[in-house]
Amino acid sequence: MAISDGVNLLLLIELAAVVIGASAFLFYWNRLLASVTAFLIRLYTWRTYNAYITIGSLQLSPLAGRISFRNVEYHSSNVSVRALHGHITWRYWKVRIRQESDSQSTNTKRNKLPCRISMFAEGVEGFIYNRTPAYDAIVERMKKHETEEMDVKDTPRTSDESEPPLRARFRNIKKTSTRGSSTGADTSENGRRKHVVSELPAQVKPVAKTPVDGVNWFREALPLELRIVTGSIVLGSDATPMVLIGDFGQAEGTLEVTDSRSSLDLYKMTTNLTFHDAKVLTRTNVDYSGPLLSHGKKTYDELLKRQHEIAQRPPSAISVFTGFHLLAKQFAFLHDPKFSSPPVAGLPTDRVWKGLARYRQPEEGAPKSTRREEREYAKVTSLMEAPKLDLTYYADTPGALLVWWN
Repeated sequence: MAISDGVNLLLLIELAAVVIGASAFLFYWNRLLASVTAFLIRLYTWRTYNAYITIGSLQLSPLAGRISFRNVEYHSSNVSVRALHGHITWRYWKVRIRQESDSQSTNTKRNKLPCRISMFAEGVEGFIYNRTPAYDAIVERMKKHETEEMDVKDTPRTSDESEPPLRARFRNIKKTSTRGSSTGADTSENGRRKHVVSELPAQVKPVAKTPVDGVNWFREALPLELRIVTGSIVLGSDATPMVLIGDFGQAEGTLEVTDSRSSLDLYKMTTNLTFHDAKVLTRTNVDYSGPLLSHGKKTYDELLKRQHEIAQRPPSAISVFTGFHLLAKQFAFLHDPKFSSPPVAGLPTDRVWKGLARYRQPEEGAPKSTRREEREYAKVTSLMEAPKLDLTYYADTPGALLVWWN
């Protein structure tokens, strides 16, 4: 099909389609691939770990064995990590590589062998703002204490059990300590182990370390070589008046697994990192909104005003996520940003947060005058500066511990 001026309209449409397709492939294909990959990963991490992952762009290079990424973010209830760009390389051309057993070897040549997989990242930022496991442990203790109190109330007292519960608890502690002191008479190590094993209940027996069926792909992928350029770690939240900042120019190390010391653990994971130009300093938290105790008291008092039955519930019932989530659905004021304003009215005068007011000039133009209670002498914000810092972190992955026999 052609028009009067001799221009082929079909060829023009084909050229436009080729230009649009090539532009989309060159400039938007990596972003589309990253969006699809991040969505598939989130289907698993969000349901299993409540973790949200986003990837800006992703590029695959099969010949080089490399996966390049950009703007990768990881968010959970405890930490948030962001990497500006980097890549993961699978060096399949390497003949001699580092094995799992080489980390425990005394041969220096084997320890310096390269890893099969290496990871490089630049511009890494980490934010640690919560400690959910510690909070869950507190709630579990609250539940256990409430259960013990309910059992004491429901159990009928006899003439021998007429003493108060607190006195009875101290009597049990005294018996336990007396029994422990009698067991400590045997000072030999074998005697201690035999006595501890003999005191185990008959229905509880330790289990042996069972082999894992199939291939553990996580252990097969390790050891992993890590290289980071320009990174920082921030510890703190809006409930801490100060934030702790760790900054470094470069870091390299390995992530590896070895056999655990105990037969009941699956393996031991070890992280060895060397930081260059490391700095640790503190800064004033400009987002400080008061301690968590004041926020919790303010929320609890407001809930008592609107629903008096909450006072009859045990504290653990509204401290868990499910219980507080139901209250948040019932009362809309918990989502109001104005309600989460800093509750400084009820705080003591020595704990009132000043924020940036101590640095702000008065509006009348008068010279800044610091009150006596606001002055801080010999304040040091830089805690540590080291040209080189070695860090080793290891933790055992627990397996099956006990088996209950009927």
